[in-house]
Amino acid sequence: MLSFNTTPKYYDIWGLSIYPYCFSYNHFENNEIFYDIIQTYIVRLLNSLPKDKLLARISSFNGFSIYKTPKFMNTYYDGRIRTDLIPSINMEVHKAYAKSGLVYKKYVTSDCRYEDWAFHIMSIQNSAVRIMITFEVLFNWLV
Repeated sequence: MLSFNTTPKYYDIWGLSIYPYCFSYNHFENNEIFYDIIQTYIVRLLNSLPKDKLLARISSFNGFSIYKTPKFMNTYYDGRIRTDLIPSINMEVHKAYAKSGLVYKKYVTSDCRYEDWAFHIMSIQNSAVRIMITFEVLFNWLV
């Protein structure tokens, strides 16, 4: 799966999971602060990426993504918070960076379930999917 960058900001922080921010930032205290911290972090990573390289991550959408459909056939999104899919070491690292334990804040989707992005994590585990971001910009995002 390949998602494209946006400019001037990487807007989809909710859908982004990249080490050390390995789980949805919404499920930690002070998540408003971490929106900007993670956004600055990902923009710095993308700006320093060599032009012939892609940035690996656990999850990302960011506006426009290309999926190799057969790799995602045994994957689904059901809105549940899937801490069971995250390696415990990754969860501990994110907790340390967030200076918070996991909290279950209810950010409700249109079908009244919790928000979560287990879809990409399941695809990695089920089909060895590689999820990448390119520095290439397809769309300008106006603030």
